[in-house]
Amino acid sequence: MRNLFLLLLSLNLLHSATLFGDIYDGDSFTHLNNTRVKIEGQVTLQFISNQNYSVDVPFGNYNLTATYFKDGKIEYYTEEKITVSQELMRYDLVLLPYDLFKFNPPENDSDVVQPPVQPPVQPPAQPPAQDNTLLIALTAAVVLIVIYLFYKQLKKQEAVSEKQEDEEPEEEKIEEEYTLDDESRKILEILKSSGGRMLQKELRDIMGASQSNMSLVLTELEQLGYIKRFKRGRENLLKLIKEPPTS
Repeated sequence: MRNLFLLLLSLNLLHSATLFGDIYDGDSFTHLNNTRVKIEGQVTLQFISNQNYSVDVPFGNYNLTATYFKDGKIEYYTEEKITVSQELMRYDLVLLPYDLFKFNPPENDSDVVQPPVQPPVQPPAQPPAQDNTLLIALTAAVVLIVIYLFYKQLKKQEAVSEKQEDEEPEEEKIEEEYTLDDESRKILEILKSSGGRMLQKELRDIMGASQSNMSLVLTELEQLGYIKRFKRGRENLLKLIKEPPTS
């Protein structure tokens, strides 16, 4: 019996993997501390991570959630469905503001199957007050989203105006030392037109460039602060940080 137990334990270890990655907030893309990470699948694990995480799990499908609290309330949150199929797998977590996540959950990878929409059950005739309550709730949700987006844009504009005078000489110096070539500008324009984010493989297909050449150009743009790359399994997710200067 003891030998059988050791054999089963050894087989399980042979098929285990190390899942790891960094943890960012979706507003400023800075690292988050004291984040609660929960993994559910063949095993269930829960732990607190600072800036990054690393855990050993068996191969398989998992539901991965991360929650960041501030003053006892949830401030950032994300929920991902992933498949662990390699011994060393990196998966960065980008947490969105929780209020926005409740109204507009982020799209997961294409392998996540969304539940089918069930047709509403027609209730017996009710007074119009119930319909009015639902309409008011939906209107309030839309208003909250609009207010949040407006507030976020206003804060961004204020931050830019406050730093503009201090950063202007440095930006002029950078522009004098380095001028973006046509290929780099085209990459930034493609990212901009796609909503500011795209998989590296999709960008390479559009550009028709080799993997080595594309990697060199993206590394250069990342060093200049135009983009940031996040590891999502075997793929890189590209995020546009700032737009190219006008010529």
